[in-house]
Amino acid sequence: MTDSNSLSDEPMHLSRWQQGARAFLRSIRTRVILPYVLLTLLVASVGTYVVTSLMQSSLEERLSNQVADAAGIASDTVALFENEMLEHLRALTYLEGAYEAMREGDVATLKGLFIPSISNARIPRVIVTDLSGRVVLDIVLPPNQAAPRPDGSLVGRSLSAVPLVQRVLSGVVDEYGDQHAGLVRIDGRLWLAIGGPFRVSQDPSAEGGQSSGVVIVAAPLTSLLDRVRETAVARRVIVYGADGKVIATSLGEPGAAEEDLSISTALVQRVIANPSETPQEERVVLGRPVRFAYFVFTVRYEVQGVMAVGIQSGFIAEKRAMNRNIMVAIFSTAVLSVIAIGYLVARGIIEPVTRLMQTARAVARGDLSHRTGLHSDDELGTLAKTFDEMTAKLEQRTAELERLLQEKREEASLRQAILSSIGEGVLMEDQNHEIVLMNPAAENLLALLSEQFRALKPVREVETASGTRRFEIGDRVITVETSPVIMPDGKQLGQVLVIRDITRETEVDRLKDEFISQISHELRTPLTSIKGYSDLLLRAVGSSAADQQRSFLETISRQADTLVEMIGDLLDFTQLEAGTLGLRFEPMSMEALVQQVAERWAEAFEDKNIRFSVHIEGPIPPMMGDEQRLRRALVSLVKNAHDFTLEGGEVTLTLTADENSVTVSVRDTGVGIAPEDQEHLFTRFYRVPLERTIDTRGVGVDLYVTKAIIEGHGGKIWVESELGKGSTFTFTLPLDAGTQEAKPKQPLTNLGDLLR
Repeated sequence: MTDSNSLSDEPMHLSRWQQGARAFLRSIRTRVILPYVLLTLLVASVGTYVVTSLMQSSLEERLSNQVADAAGIASDTVALFENEMLEHLRALTYLEGAYEAMREGDVATLKGLFIPSISNARIPRVIVTDLSGRVVLDIVLPPNQAAPRPDGSLVGRSLSAVPLVQRVLSGVVDEYGDQHAGLVRIDGRLWLAIGGPFRVSQDPSAEGGQSSGVVIVAAPLTSLLDRVRETAVARRVIVYGADGKVIATSLGEPGAAEEDLSISTALVQRVIANPSETPQEERVVLGRPVRFAYFVFTVRYEVQGVMAVGIQSGFIAEKRAMNRNIMVAIFSTAVLSVIAIGYLVARGIIEPVTRLMQTARAVARGDLSHRTGLHSDDELGTLAKTFDEMTAKLEQRTAELERLLQEKREEASLRQAILSSIGEGVLMEDQNHEIVLMNPAAENLLALLSEQFRALKPVREVETASGTRRFEIGDRVITVETSPVIMPDGKQLGQVLVIRDITRETEVDRLKDEFISQISHELRTPLTSIKGYSDLLLRAVGSSAADQQRSFLETISRQADTLVEMIGDLLDFTQLEAGTLGLRFEPMSMEALVQQVAERWAEAFEDKNIRFSVHIEGPIPPMMGDEQRLRRALVSLVKNAHDFTLEGGEVTLTLTADENSVTVSVRDTGVGIAPEDQEHLFTRFYRVPLERTIDTRGVGVDLYVTKAIIEGHGGKIWVESELGKGSTFTFTLPLDAGTQEAKPKQPLTNLGDLLR
């Protein structure tokens, strides 16, 4: 009996299980939720894999770009370091009185002239040899010390076997001049040196045209590498010789110098043969992976070896593991949430839909007379009653909606008028990031930016201290401020974006920083010393000084005044770039201004044996203008004519007028300007390349500021010149200057996903 009952119960149990399984699979809930869950798992798995792979690829690409950028910055730093050394070399070579002291063998005087300049300019080492290559002066400025030591270890030694000294003593002149560079080992330490002949004129027949020795400016190679390491934010900077061996490395972690970081000669030859390429290689330094980029190390266009910059790359593996774990956690949480939400939604929707299917179909067919016939007190009864009331009031609601629609249209028109009057770009996007509202200013700005996108210019988001997002799109810079749009009930409809074009403000900030750095480092420090000491010496010696000594001191004072003028030009330049030149238009006499400038410069032209004449044709009516700024513009043109006209030449200043404008021209018989240089003449920081016989000191902003002053008065300026025959600078000014208005900006379209 027992066995028989057991055998008969088993089939009944299986049958009930099968029936339950079939019922479960046939239910609407199962057919909705099961595919939904499976699809979610599939999408989550694929998404995790794809996102992780993309992050890995992005990290690799970012590292490669970062190393390449570091190599570019390193190359620029080497060029800047070279320019600084060349400036020091030129300053020492042309130091007044130095050439005569060297020619006469007066080492004590030469030392007295060099030491202040070396101390002020912080030159690490200066070496002077005679024409046989024997060192007569070796001045060393130890690190972190104010006073240089004039008794270096090279005094009395011969450097005639050093290639750099050989080339200078042999008078080798290439397309880059007679200065030469090289690496020199002094007392077991490698120095980067640039040297040139000790003479003050390139004309061998002129006074100062014969070399009296060699001047060498040197700096420890490690100081260059440390500067490269700082500017390029590199972990390691290395210099290799032609055999691939390390000849110098930046100061890094202790023990790094003991590792073998040499490279193959094939790689060295490849880098030197293809300077435009920057090959990269993964190395291990002190147990850490470092990505190196190799490029040619050149000074004065002479190859000194191969330089490498390295950036730590171990963060890629760490980021990959961390991102993978984060993505798995996110997607796992999302899948569980989706399953739970899907189940709740299905259970809450499917059952009421089944009960009310027939009523819904009738309403869908447009039968508004159909009634549910349900009068229960539960939720379904309430829903049925609602259907009946809805049908009865549908016509009434339609009329009400039309009235509300008209009101909304009027509100939209008012809102659009307000937005159109706002100067900044304003747009609104909904929760799906679709733009639903945009004012004309936003259309114009987005249209301008779309041109940058079509030109395939780079797009980069810049971090800011505030919450405002900033983007660099090609040569444009914009800011984007976002604010959520929240209804009174707390529901968010989207967000409002305010876009501003701050390209000009960004450029002004950049120029301001460059200006402050250049003035403080290059002008103010030497100007303070020169002007202060010259004035003290003039007061101290009084009338007891010899004429030659007083002439020297007065020359120093005049040169300091020249630097003051340069600072004034640069201040005008920064005001111009910031849009704050601040012209003050007042009644003035151009005739009186021309005569004042002519009287001021008459003596300078006479001292240089240049014929200077002024022609004022006819009566010159008074005009409106900024007299101080116009005086600076006219002085700039007269000064150029004085500086670039040789002795025996002629300069003519002419002033004419008609009923609407005045015209001023400055004609000289100087060296002239080549056609290819004329088109760049009025741009900032541009200086026409000339022979050494012409003094071309300045920062290259005189004509740029002059043009801005003339155009700020509503006038025009141009140049007519022929190389070797002279130049004529002419400008016209309206008599009623000061009425110009700014030009409107250009219109257009859409930033797309960049705003998200």
